[in-house]
Amino acid sequence: MENLKSKAIIKKEKIIDAAVKVFLQKGFEKATVREIAREAGITTGAIYHHYRNKDELIHDAVTKHIHFIDSLNAYKGNSLKPSSEIIDEIKVAASKRLSNLTAQRLHILLTANVLLDENTLLDEYKETYESIISKTSDMFVYTYGIENEKYKKIVASILVAALDGFAIQASLGILDTNDKEYINTITDFFAKLGEHLIISHK
Repeated sequence: MENLKSKAIIKKEKIIDAAVKVFLQKGFEKATVREIAREAGITTGAIYHHYRNKDELIHDAVTKHIHFIDSLNAYKGNSLKPSSEIIDEIKVAASKRLSNLTAQRLHILLTANVLLDENTLLDEYKETYESIISKTSDMFVYTYGIENEKYKKIVASILVAALDGFAIQASLGILDTNDKEYINTITDFFAKLGEHLIISHK
């Protein structure tokens, strides 16, 4: 049973990776399930086994790439991690997001798509965004030990909005995603900014 589950996860990852390539080449509207299946080397039926329609696949593909903080956990077992360790993990996750040009382009593509067409993905995209902001704000609270509902959300929103801005710069070729010093400077800046804003509004 576990082996079958692992195979299903691997196949789903393969479908998502293929979908991302096709979406970036064709755009969401022109991309077809048949083209995605061909890229993945599987049948269209195999895709429909995992996804009811193309919109569900788009949602998973984008979520995988932009939900940079979803894998983070402030706890190790039953104990809260040291704040320095949490900060480092946030910085690593943000750096990966900033360095992933595919994620940046996919994010911009979906944003333009849902805002211009107001299609069925809009509500799901909004939920994903709210989830990212909520998780980010919680990580700030765990890090600094401060519970301030208003300001933790504001600071988290600033960080996420900044990452969106950098996504645009990367897509335009202004931000060099291979420049590690540039990326590290950005993440250091926001780590310090988050601490300052939250602590100053106890």
